[in-house]
Amino acid sequence: MSLAKASSPEIDPKDPWTDDPLARKKEGEILGNLISTLGDAPFVVSLKGGWGTGKSVFLRRLGHHLQETIKIPVVHVDAWQSDYVDDPLLALASALGDRLKQIEDGKVKRNIGSIVTGLAGSAGKITLPVLSILASTLLPGGGKAVEIAAAMPQLAQNFLDWDHERKSAETEFKDSLIKAKEKLHKALGSPSKSPIVIVVDELDRCRPDFAIKFLERMKHFFIVDGVCFLIATDYENLPNAVNTVYGPGVQGELYLRKFFDFEFNLPAPSADDHAFYLFKDFPGGLDPADAKSMRRTILSSMHSGRYLDLYARNRSSLEQAEYSLLFGRIAGTMKLQLRDMLQAHTLLMAFVRSYPENAVRFPFIDCFVACMRFKDPQHFRSLVTRSGSLALAPNLTAGKESGHTVLGAISRFLTIKDGDSFIGFETEISRLAHDVHQDRIAALSYHSLQQRATYKVDRWRNVLKLDVEKYLSEVLGLTAAFSQLAADEADPEE
Repeated sequence: MSLAKASSPEIDPKDPWTDDPLARKKEGEILGNLISTLGDAPFVVSLKGGWGTGKSVFLRRLGHHLQETIKIPVVHVDAWQSDYVDDPLLALASALGDRLKQIEDGKVKRNIGSIVTGLAGSAGKITLPVLSILASTLLPGGGKAVEIAAAMPQLAQNFLDWDHERKSAETEFKDSLIKAKEKLHKALGSPSKSPIVIVVDELDRCRPDFAIKFLERMKHFFIVDGVCFLIATDYENLPNAVNTVYGPGVQGELYLRKFFDFEFNLPAPSADDHAFYLFKDFPGGLDPADAKSMRRTILSSMHSGRYLDLYARNRSSLEQAEYSLLFGRIAGTMKLQLRDMLQAHTLLMAFVRSYPENAVRFPFIDCFVACMRFKDPQHFRSLVTRSGSLALAPNLTAGKESGHTVLGAISRFLTIKDGDSFIGFETEISRLAHDVHQDRIAALSYHSLQQRATYKVDRWRNVLKLDVEKYLSEVLGLTAAFSQLAADEADPEE
């Protein structure tokens, strides 16, 4: 059973940086200010960031910022949604035409139809394949050498006519592009000599030939005064696309430089900030403002007595803050990309909602398993498929990708034995929490371990009553039930 991905955030066009878990307003304003100073100069900016680092949402926020705050028209192009077409120029013309149709001002709206038709018609003529000339020239019953030879004079004339029409179409296309820019400026009340911005997203996900042709079409037909391109790129896929199209002898990064005038590197996001955003909806949890306050509380004044009090009086609110803090730490340590964090969070919440409500959970273990599923899927699968014959506790952190110790509380939990001394355990955990008190999240995880592991004890013998193997089996079993491993994630030793 697969789970749907978490939904994209709602963005207020009038205030696009509000509720931004990645706190990228500063970067958005810097890039917006750069674009606003370009004037009429044609410009191409590469927005660089790794896969799953939030480029798409950043571009949506920046688009609203440019239009609402700086009054610069924006045209959005999702390249991946268009890579089924034969020529990217058609996708670009279509996106520009769709943006023109959004103009609401009645006076400005005049002649929009003719501009849209001009863009589409000229783009169609430019992209008409030369092979169609041959097809239209051959005599009926075609294909024979004698027929082709007989048609050569007509073929030559048709080719000259096509070439002339193509050149005329290129001029018509650029004229229509300039008219489109002027209409968009008027509709938005843009400053004089400001550009329009064509934002291109998901180009690095397109098939290689389409991605490279997209850049080449942009360079040949859109480099006109007052048009700025902002293109999201990554560090691997696009350079690899160059090698796929032109061979390994071509340096992909060097080849791409001829298309871009400026490169803006999007900084790596904060896993902790993103985790807080993901856990804003939690069963029985608090609203965002109170959830922030709870996080501050458990980080600033936490000790075993305080944790016990919150656990007894306000468990769901405590767990909302605790899960978000521990998830952020573990995902950050494992260096999960944002998309993996989204999926891990969805998986984790499915477990939280389906685990018995009154049963004791261990958030640091739950978060580790959910993150490990996406950081180290082979190890996750090996634990799930061999759980009947494999001891889980000594092998949970044995993965090649996820095996490093994220939190000491995880390692200590895995060594608990049913019947361990209650007093000895409490004394040890109190000392460990004190030793790491400057690392507040690590200390929190020890307080959590102390309270939850001692929730049930044999008071007569003063020993712990906790079956670690049983709990791990339940966590892995439920997590696997809501997960679906791809074939290439299978355990290689099976």
